[in-house]
Formats: sequence, structure tokens, C-alpha cells
Amino acid sequence: MVARSRGLDARLIGFDSVGMNVWLLTPRGGARSVKALEGQAIGVARGSYMHRYVLGLLKEQGLQQSVKVIHMFPRDGEAALDQGSIAAFAAQIDVGPLLASRGYPVIDEARHHPHLRGSSVIVASQKLLAAAPALPAAWTRARRRALAEMRQDSERYYAFHAEVSGFPLEVVKVSHPLGQFPETAFPAEGLALLDEVKRFLLAEKLVAQDFALAQWRAGEA
Repeated sequence: MVARSRGLDARLIGFDSVGMNVWLLTPRGGARSVKALEGQAIGVARGSYMHRYVLGLLKEQGLQQSVKVIHMFPRDGEAALDQGSIAAFAAQIDVGPLLASRGYPVIDEARHHPHLRGSSVIVASQKLLAAAPALPAAWTRARRRALAEMRQDSERYYAFHAEVSGFPLEVVKVSHPLGQFPETAFPAEGLALLDEVKRFLLAEKLVAQDFALAQWRAGEA
């Protein structure tokens, strides 16, 4: 969405995942509630779906002025938690449950705040779509067939996902529930979450130019 707002010549052709979770973790022996983070610092990747969750959560709790949010790459989260240099870290799918399995307490999750969950989208360049205008429909059909196979043998799918991603099987299962993979190209829930993301990016001045989601969708003016 940031690239689109800056003029990327591409269109939205579908959603990969809708409703991705975030895990808010603390150091071992650290804060045991969101309220207990008052006056402390949370680490999160700036501009990510985890960032939107953190800011939304702090606003809900009335802590947006009393908790410091610092930019931190996901790869640095565990070290910061282990050293106690931050009071909490907002981790994405795969990383969140992996850290939880290593003993870092989880004090909140985005799934408890449905409007703060994340989505992953699929885009195609305008050049490609001009050369292959049937691509979006073909992609949706192929994806639908793949999802049917995944649901028929989910254990085999998860074993494959764990093998190629390198994450433990149970972490993959928690991170990627099959219900998060939409069969339709533009599910209503995904579009609603995407609109929330756009408003967040504009409010935080992470993008400067607004644009209509309907005009971003392939096949629409």
C-alpha cells in the first residue's frame, strides 16, 4: 500500500491471508498486562501490520501518550526481550508463537481485537496485466483448487509449510489457520481491514497520498 501510494504501477488481484494475528510478548518476569506497560517501551517494526495493532491497542487502553513505541526489526525482538531492554515486543505470525514456545509470556494478541488484525495481499504489475488480462481470474481459480487440496489433507500441507519455512510444525499451525485463506479474490473482511490499514498509514504520515481501494483492484477503473 505504501508503494501504491507512491505511484507503483500495479493492481490488487487478491488476498493471500486475512486476519493475521500479532503476539505481544514480554521478557520473562516482565509486565503481566498491557496496563503494566505504562511508562515503558514496546518494540515493533514501523509501518508493519504489527505497528498498527500496537498503536490501536495503546489507544484502546489510553496509553498512547505514556508508552514509547520504538522501531525494531523482527529479527532483533528476542534479543531485546532476553536482555530486558524493552518491556514488550509485538511479533508477527511464526515469530510470535515461536517466542511464546521459548517461554516469553504473551500478554495480548490481535485476535482479541479483530479490527487490528493484519492481511497479506497479492498484486500484479500493470505491464503484466496488460499482457495477460486473464491472469487475475486464472489466479483465483488456481488458488481455489489449491485451497481445496490443502483442506482435504491439511496435515500434509502443514508438514510441507514447516519444511520450507523452517518453523516448527505447531508454530506453523497456530500462525496459518486455514480459515485465514480466502477463496474469493476480494473478501469483504479483507477489504475492510485494508481500508483500516490505509487510514492508519495516512494518520501516521507513513503515506502522503490517499487513493481509492476500488481503483486499486484489477479489472476496475
